[in-house]
Order: sequence, then C-alpha cells, then structure tokens
Amino acid sequence: MTELPRHDCESTLSETPEYFTAVGAIAIEVTNLETVMGGLLEAFLGQPDDVGEIIYLTPQTAFGRLQIISNLVDYMLLSETRGAKELVVVLEKAKAIIGKRHALIHARWGTSDDGIVKSMDGPPRREGKEPQAREITELHDLVRRTRDLILEIRSINLKLRGHHAKMRLREVMRPYPEVTYRLGEPQTQTPNFPENNERPA
Repeated sequence: MTELPRHDCESTLSETPEYFTAVGAIAIEVTNLETVMGGLLEAFLGQPDDVGEIIYLTPQTAFGRLQIISNLVDYMLLSETRGAKELVVVLEKAKAIIGKRHALIHARWGTSDDGIVKSMDGPPRREGKEPQAREITELHDLVRRTRDLILEIRSINLKLRGHHAKMRLREVMRPYPEVTYRLGEPQTQTPNFPENNERPA
C-alpha cells in the first residue's frame, strides 16, 4: 500500500495511525451523512432522485443546510404528529454530530511527551485553557453514531417515498399541504384551504 510521503509540515497526529485514521473516518462519514440528508429532503418533498441533494448541498454551511429541512418540517407538518417528532429527533442528532465533527476537525492536535494524544478547541493561548486528552474510543463512537444515523435516515426516506407513492396512486385531488402534513397518519383535522384545490399563496 502506498503511503503519504513525509513532509516538514505534517501533523504530529500522523505518528498515531489509529487517531489519524479515526479523524479521517469522521470526515468521510459525516460527508456521507450530509449526502443522505439530501436524500431526506427529496424524499420529504416527494421529488425525483438528486433534486434534494442539489438543493441541500448548495448552501456552504452545514448548519444552514440542516435549517432548510428544519424550516420545512415546521411549516409542513403538524408538530404533534409522529412523523414530525421523528424528524425533529433526527435533525437534533445530525446537528450534534456535525457540531462534534467541526470541533474535532478544527481542533489543534498533538501528542504529549509521554505519548498521550491531546487536542485543544478554539483559539490558542486562552487563559486557563489546556489541551484535553482524547481517547480513541471517543472518535470511534462518533463514527458509529454517524453510521447509525445514516441507517435511520435511510429508513425514514423509504417511509416518506412510500407515502408519496401511495398518494400518487390514490390520485386524490386535494391541497398539497394536506397531503404532506401527516405523512400517512390518521387525519384528525382538515386545514381550511380554498375549495378549488389550489395551493394557498
């Protein structure tokens, strides 16, 4: 296997291959998470493949991308439905993972004289701020949580796509928000939309 050539500016983290690999895995798996979040957006809107990913990955900030789906959930779903609650939990998990990813990727990494891997978040030389020892299990746990969330979102995507497919097969003419409000749950109330089946302005 070809290895990276040595360089005068390389991180001291390269001397601890398991940490070096784990940080790289976090970067890769969070990228995969963002891709499947684009799939969640297209499944949520009932759009063709790739449309959601194109929209979702356009903003150049991870938290801004999450906010797109969060705003749609707030607007299109009744907050007390099972579907809304499930999506809110998923978004909270994704936000926590991406926040942790940012902290780890942008941290200053190094090793102490006794070989302990440490990192420091935020600006250097802050009064009272000391590098923290990092256990490899912490990094492995983040990789595992990210992969688990990807599987969870894929499952939700399948349910959303099934909902939209079912609605298309039934060919029921009714206002768009009424179709997407409940994601297949029993209808307990009907929004007061125009009778001509047009979407409200």
